[in-house]
Parts: sequence; structure tokens; C-alpha cells
Amino acid sequence: MDAGELQSYASSSFHQLWYPTKRWDFVDYETGLDYAEVLADTQSGRGRYRQYLGVVARDESEQERMGFAKMCTALAR
Repeated sequence: MDAGELQSYASSSFHQLWYPTKRWDFVDYETGLDYAEVLADTQSGRGRYRQYLGVVARDESEQERMGFAKMCTALAR
């Protein structure tokens, strides 16, 4: 899935981030926005976060820096 389509995947936390009225009570959405660039929880900030996720998805060195391999290993257990 292209980052520009993330909001269409209803089972993802990004869908709830994109559509504030559909947010789950147990998810801390601001942490992701803060980690990306301290983005505001606005339509513009959410759009910039979506762009950030697209960049990370294409940048293997950034994924390595962020520890994606360890995250994937932990999830597979």
C-alpha cells in the first residue's frame, strides 16, 4: 500500500489518526506525531506525518536506524 492510501486501511491506527472521530481510546496518537517532527494534530500535521511514513518506508538506512529488524523479530514471536 502506498503511504498516500494509509487512511483507507480501516484496521490501522493511522486510519483513526486521520479521522479523529473514529479514534480508539487506548491509542496515544500524539506520540507518533511527536516522534516524526513534533507535528500538530491537525489535517496539515497528519498529512505531513503520512509523508514522513512514506519516506521511512522507502529508506532502508532509516529503518535500520529505527530498529525495524528488532521490531519485526519481536512481533514474530
